[in-house]
Amino acid sequence: MYEGKQYCFLSNSGNIHASKGNHPAFFGTFRNGRSTEIYRALQQDLWTNGKTSGRYRRHRERRRHSRPIFGIRGPNTDRVQQCHKPIQIHRKSPAQSTVQSAETALQSAIQQHEQNQRQEKANVQQLIDTLQARTNTSHTVLEKVLNFLDMTLGASPQFQYGHNSSVVNAVGNNDTIGKQETKNKIANLIRTKDTRPFPYSPDPIGNARQEINLLQQTQVLTQAFYSLVRNTPINSSFSETQRQTVQQTTEQYLSEISGEILALETQIRSTQTAQEQLGLGLVQTENAIENAKSQVELAKANSGQQVQIARNQIVSANNMKNELQLKATFDGIITQKFAEEGSLIAPGNPIFQLADRSVLKIYTDLPDTHIGNVSEDMPVEISIDGLREVFSGKITRLDPAVNPSTRTLGIEITLDESPDQIRIGMFARAKIQLPKKEAFFVPKRFIKSDFNGTFIHTENGKKIEIQLGEERNGMSEIISPELTPELILTSN
Repeated sequence: MYEGKQYCFLSNSGNIHASKGNHPAFFGTFRNGRSTEIYRALQQDLWTNGKTSGRYRRHRERRRHSRPIFGIRGPNTDRVQQCHKPIQIHRKSPAQSTVQSAETALQSAIQQHEQNQRQEKANVQQLIDTLQARTNTSHTVLEKVLNFLDMTLGASPQFQYGHNSSVVNAVGNNDTIGKQETKNKIANLIRTKDTRPFPYSPDPIGNARQEINLLQQTQVLTQAFYSLVRNTPINSSFSETQRQTVQQTTEQYLSEISGEILALETQIRSTQTAQEQLGLGLVQTENAIENAKSQVELAKANSGQQVQIARNQIVSANNMKNELQLKATFDGIITQKFAEEGSLIAPGNPIFQLADRSVLKIYTDLPDTHIGNVSEDMPVEISIDGLREVFSGKITRLDPAVNPSTRTLGIEITLDESPDQIRIGMFARAKIQLPKKEAFFVPKRFIKSDFNGTFIHTENGKKIEIQLGEERNGMSEIISPELTPELILTSN
C-alpha cells in the first residue's frame, strides 16, 4: 500500500457527507492498520509526497497522458487544477488606471477652473478700472460745465457780485422768463454735487450711475442756459459775435456731456456683461469639476468592485480546494463505509459513518405521563443484554417537544464511563429512579369516562372527576384533590 496525505475522520457518531460537486476518491489502508483513511486524487496524480513503490511509479509514468489512475474520473479532476491555479491581483489593474485617469481629469478641471477664474477676474477688473477712469473724466467735464454755468449766470454767491464780463452781465441781467429758475436749479445742483464727496459710492457701477444722473441734470440745465443766451437781446454791451461765441461754447459742452453719458452707459454695460460671463464661466467650470469628481467616484467604485470580484474568486478557489478535503468534526472511528473506489459522489451523500468511543450515549423515549417527574442530571441505571454488570449514567438532554403520534418524549442518557465491552448498537435498558410521592391506584374497572371527562363513583353515589397518571400491574393512578384514603369506590 502507499503512504500518502492523511485525512482523519474521527468525530461524534455520524456520517461524513460529500460537499459541493462530485468528488472522485479511492480508499486504502495505512500500514499500521489503525483505521480506514481516504486519499484524494488531484487530476492525474496522487498527493504522495514522493513515497510510492516502484511498480506504482512506473504505472503512473506509463499512464500519465492516457487516463486518470485508479479509475479516478469526473469533472472535478479539472476543477482541482483550476482551484490550485494562483489568482494574482496586479499592482496596476485596468480599474486602477481608470481611477488615475479620472483623477487626472479632475485635476485638469480644477486647474482650468482656477485659470479661467483668474483670467475672467483680470478682464472684469480691467473693465472696472476703465469704468472708473471714464467716470473721473466725466466728473471733470461735469465740474467744468457747472463752473461755466455758475460763472455766466452768477448762480452761486462767489460769482453773484464783482464779475465785470459783458457776457455775464448781459445774460445774468436778462429778465427772460426762466432765467431765475435756471439759476436756482444750477445752484441746487452745485450744492448737491458739493455735498457728495467724489467718488460717490465704493461700487464702480453705482458711482458711474450717479455720475450719469448728475450729467443728465447738467445737460438739461445747459440746454436751458442755451435758450437764455439765444433769447438775450443784442445791445452795446452784448454783440451778436459774443452771443455766437457763447452758443458755440454751450453747444460744445452739450456735446461733451452727451458723449460722457453715452460712454459711461456703454462702459457700464460692458462691465456688467463681463461680470455675468464671469459668473457663468465659473458655474460651467464648477460643473466640470463636479462631473470630474463623479467620474472619480464612479471609477473608484468600479475599481472596488473589481477588487472584490478578484477577492471573491480567491475565496471561491480556496473553497473549492477545501472541498476536496473531507474533514470530520470530531475524533472517532469509522464504523461503516458507503462509497467505493472511483465512485462519483453527489452532494449530501454519506461516505463514512463515524463513532466516538470516548462518550457513550443512549437514546430512548419516555411516556408523556412521566415528563413532570424527570429532569436533566437525574441518575440512571443501565443494564445491557449479554453483560451482567450494571452501569451508571445520567440524563443529559430532554427533547423540547413530545412526539404527537406516540405521546412520548425523547431523552438522551450519557454513561459515566465507556467500558470496552460495550459495543455501539447494543440493546440497553435504562432504569430511572423517580422521586417518591403519595399516589392513589385503583383497578381500571372503577374508572369511568364520558364526553365530560374521566371520573369515579364513591359508595355513597358521589361522582369525582379525576386525571389519570401512570399504570402499574393493571392498576391506574388517579389524581384529584378530593381523593382521601377513606374513600370507598364502586364500579357501578
